Order: sequence, then C-alpha cells, then structure tokens
Amino acid sequence: MLGFAISLLILVACGKKHLAPSDYIRWVTDPANGLVKTKELSAFRFELRYLPSELTILNGISSVELTKEKVDAALAERGNVHEFQLRLASVEGTEFLRTGISEMTQYHQRLEYYTGHVQNDLKLVVGFDTLDCSLSHFERTYGVAPYNTLILAFEQESKTNDGLSLIYNDRVLGLGTVKFAIDQRDLEKIPELKL
Repeated sequence: MLGFAISLLILVACGKKHLAPSDYIRWVTDPANGLVKTKELSAFRFELRYLPSELTILNGISSVELTKEKVDAALAERGNVHEFQLRLASVEGTEFLRTGISEMTQYHQRLEYYTGHVQNDLKLVVGFDTLDCSLSHFERTYGVAPYNTLILAFEQESKTNDGLSLIYNDRVLGLGTVKFAIDQRDLEKIPELKL
C-alpha cells in the first residue's frame, strides 16, 4: 500500500501544471522559465520569446469568448507551428534601424531587409530537422518604442518537444550568425491551459 501511495505521489508531482489564462500568460513570458532568451552583440540587443500556440490563441480571443471548444478548434486549425517574437533593439536605447549608420541609404537598406528579406536568413533546428521560416512580419514602431519586433513562424510536419535552435544569419548589422537555444526540458515544463 505504501508503494502505491509513493508511486501516485510521484505521478502527481511529475505531471504538468494546469494554469488559468492569466497565470499561463505570466508563466510563459517569465524569463526564469526558459522560453525567453536575451543576447547582446556589439551595439544590439536581441530578445527571443517562444510563443506556444495556446499563448497566441489567448491573445487573439477575448476573455468573454474564451471556451475550451474555441481554444481546441483554434489549436487544430493552427497545426504544427513554432512561433517566436524577436525584439531587436539598440543597447543605447536609440532607434534600432538607425543604430551605427552613417548615411540614410543604410537605414533604407535595413528597412527593406527586415520588411522583405530577413525571412530567408532564419532557420529553426528541431531535433534533426532544419525548418525554413514560413512567416516573418516586421513591426515598425516609428520611434515610439526603443525596439522593433519580428514575428516568426516555422511549420513542422509533426510538432515535437525536441529542443529548438533559432539561427539568424545576419546580413545587415555585421554580426554574422546569431543563435538562440530553447532547451527541451523547458518546453516540456510548459503548463497546460486550464479553462
């Protein structure tokens, strides 16, 4: 009987947390949980956030309309997508696109690159698979915020919880290859959404 109780306790302790929407959002966006990575290279700061599908869905459905059925339907429609938010900033806090430039043609080259070509220089390594970026959206802030944001999506045939490595082959800032890694253990700890 004691062995059964210990086994049951271990199963419960090893199970995933179930969190209400507001607690889920707080957990996923907390850097201490391993889904947010920051790097400073030269005059630039990069912050990568892994966006589980549930988080993206929560941000798109009002709390009044939030039901398990709607979330399940949205998850099924999304398929096997890995989404990220990549914030691009200047270490000095100046406008990202203007950092370190000497003439406006460089500004326009950077703008053109991030709005139309950066997608070709982004890869996601998942286990033994290397995925091309299927969506890249550059959000301009027009100087209102000290950063710009890239929303990135990578489609995979069957989603796994293998570790993720985002590789950005920079061609405009002079940084070369920038890598971010999200550990498999951190992905496996993502709580379940409780509705």
